[in-house]
Formats: sequence, structure tokens, C-alpha cells
Amino acid sequence: MARRRQSGPLTAASWAAVTGLIGATPSVLQRQMQAVVDNAVAATGFGMAVGYADDEGLRFGVGGGPRTTIGLPPVAPGTVTSEDTFVLGSGSKPYTAAAILRLVDA
Repeated sequence: MARRRQSGPLTAASWAAVTGLIGATPSVLQRQMQAVVDNAVAATGFGMAVGYADDEGLRFGVGGGPRTTIGLPPVAPGTVTSEDTFVLGSGSKPYTAAAILRLVDA
């Protein structure tokens, strides 16, 4: 069964919900971000993890979805957690550049 990939409204609505919680208690923000990841995983079928860090020292990660690409043999049992690592290619360069520039500005 092929899964239909959703983007746009799902992502925009989900991240709007998260950004509306900036300044909320850490546990509320973390639960909301986990809900965004869970929704994206349900819509796409892909595993993903997201990290969060702010200027006040709050840092956490959330994750979900399969550890193996659909149709390939399992790499590891279970679902993605914030402790899993990913191989990133050229698509990660803009994120790395933005992170480095934030460090330079700090």
C-alpha cells in the first residue's frame, strides 16, 4: 500500500502550533513537538527526529517512525528516538550554515 505524502498545510499548521507555545513550560513544548513529529510520521511513513535548543539553555529532542526505509530490510528494531543518528547529505548544508551563523552571532 502506497502512502500519500502530505506537506504544506500539515507542516504549516503543526509548526504554527509549536511556535505558538514558545515561552511555554518545557514539558508542554516538548509534548507539542512530539505531536508534530508523530503527525508527520503518520502522514509520510518516514522516521524523523527533531532537536530543540534555545538561548535559555532548554535543549531536548523528539523522534518517531520506523528506523528503516519502507521496503528495505530492518536495520534496527523499534522506532526512532532522539538518540538515533542519521546520515545527512547535501540537503543538510543550509541547516548547518544557519546553525554556524547563529553561533557566530552569539
